[in-house]
Amino acid sequence: MSERRWQYKVLTIKISTFSSQAKRDDQLTEALNRQALDGWELVTVNHPYGGYPTLYLRK
Repeated sequence: MSERRWQYKVLTIKISTFSSQAKRDDQLTEALNRQALDGWELVTVNHPYGGYPTLYLRK
């Protein structure tokens, strides 16, 4: 049986708080799609009030 080793990545997305919600959503979607092309999978998101969203990924 082979042992699976994960790699992890933490990515903070600097989104303008003055953008519309649709533009912020588009920026997050674009960032996630770029990471997915490199084989990264989203595990969870932390988005503190007044802060930038932090994405936790693995592959």
